[in-house]
Formats: sequence, C-alpha cells, structure tokens
Amino acid sequence: MTGAAPEDETAATPTDIPAVASEVTGEAPGAIAGGTVQIAYLHSDRVSHSWHMSLMNAIAYDKAIGLDVIVAAPFAVSCSGPNSLVEGRNMAATHFLDKTDSEWLFFVDTDMGFEADAIERLLLAADPVDRPVVGGLCFALKHMGPDNKGGFIVRPVPTLFMWGSTPEQGFGFTNRFRYPPETLVQVAGTGAAFLLIHRSVLEAIRKNEGDHWFDFVAYGDGAQVSEDLSFCYRVAQLQRPIFVHTGVKITHHKTFWLGEDDYRMPDVEPMLNIMNAARSDAGAFTAEEVTNLMRGISGD
Repeated sequence: MTGAAPEDETAATPTDIPAVASEVTGEAPGAIAGGTVQIAYLHSDRVSHSWHMSLMNAIAYDKAIGLDVIVAAPFAVSCSGPNSLVEGRNMAATHFLDKTDSEWLFFVDTDMGFEADAIERLLLAADPVDRPVVGGLCFALKHMGPDNKGGFIVRPVPTLFMWGSTPEQGFGFTNRFRYPPETLVQVAGTGAAFLLIHRSVLEAIRKNEGDHWFDFVAYGDGAQVSEDLSFCYRVAQLQRPIFVHTGVKITHHKTFWLGEDDYRMPDVEPMLNIMNAARSDAGAFTAEEVTNLMRGISGD
C-alpha cells in the first residue's frame, strides 16, 4: 500500500470506496469517439523543453493530418503565485465547462514529453461512456531513502494504481508495478499529468460536489491524498471507469542522483548497434572495436 507523501507523487487514497476489478481491454474501433479537445496545463515560471517541443508537434500534427480536434489555444494556469496545484486544476476544469464547448479536457503537465500522435491515440482509445477517463503511461520519481552522500535513492514508479488495503489506512490505492504492453488497462487511479477526461465526468462531479474536482481527500487517519488521486476517488464514486493506455509512452523530466548502483554494463551487440546508428561517416564499428572501447582500450 502506498503511503508516501504527496511530493513523491504516489500518495495514498481514502477508505470506504467501492472496488473496481482490474481489467484489460482492447482499443476502440478506428474512429475517434466524441468531439473536440481543450488542452490545459499548469505552469510555474519555467517549463521543460521536451514538453514545449512535444506540445508544438502535437498541435502541428493535429492540423497537418486534418484531425482538427484541437480547436482552441491551450488554457494555461500559473501556479507561480497564489494558485495552488488543486486550485489550478479546478480553475482549468471550470474554464473548460463554462467557457468552451469542447467534449474532452486534456491535462498535460509541463515536464512531460510525448509523441506527436499521443493525443490522437488517447482519443481513439477513449469513449464517452465506456472509457471516459484515459491516461498515458507515465512514471513518477519515488524517493526510496537517503543515499548517504547527501542525496536520495530514487526509482521510477508507473502511475498505475489498484485497490488495496493496509491495517493502518484501510482501503485505498496501491501501486501496480507490472502491466501488459501496448494496451488499455483498467485501473483504480492514475495521475493527471497526461490525462484525457470526458465532459460528462466533470459535470457529474460538479453536480455532486460543486467545483471541487481536485480538492484533497484523506484517509481515516487524516493522511492527505494527492490532488489527481483525489479526482480518481471522485470518479470511482460515480462508478465510472479509468484506464491507462500502456502504448502511449510518456517521459517525465526530473532531477535525480546517478551512481554505480544505477549502472549496468551493456552487452557488446546492443552497444554495437547504438554506436553504428549514431556514426556519421560511412564506416562501421566492429565488435572487436566496441569491446576494446568498452574496456577503455584505444583503437589507435
């Protein structure tokens, strides 16, 4: 059971919620279900270059192939000032419902990297009724403990959550570490860093709770839940399913500490392929040359 602090991006969720069985399903048929997409993002005073390039490429791709589901400029909420993460996401949802006619709200955090067709692939997999919330395959950076060198040991953790329980906190979310490749996986929760949400889900939460889609919920012991998993908790209360598309692979720009424990000596054959693919001249490395280079022996 995950009980990490919210800054680890794997915060746990509360008790007393109906369980949803894990399910793997195929993609939707070839046509996109539903209408237009409103992109929204929260930002501080800086954004990742990989996110910037990915977003520009996604918008250009949408126009180049004639998809035209992105019909308005992305809605940006500054979190540098008084707006918190919760307030920023709630503001984006309010803007989406009250100021646009789009059918889907797409959250993308400013430290994510993705391929140009990623939004299209989520739309192809989504459905307003059967699959109204679909995320990409994202990874959080989880602190495992101090490294005794002034830093921390960190590991990537997929943001796929299932239902579980512990004696301390009761029933709630637990990390799922294994997943099938290139398919849709039904989950209990996921992050909001790369998440497609149908308008009907937001409207139903508003009807029940007002404009508080991402407000923190808590365990019975008072431990707060991250804003995105709090949203997933509310979706579960509606008995609406949540999915992650493990074929839509997202990168997450983070800062961390590298050491020998993270290093694995590569085999000669894959290293030979990598070096030859990157070589600009007409020649090619031999296996012997690569072996010598890996041992630190000059080829001269």
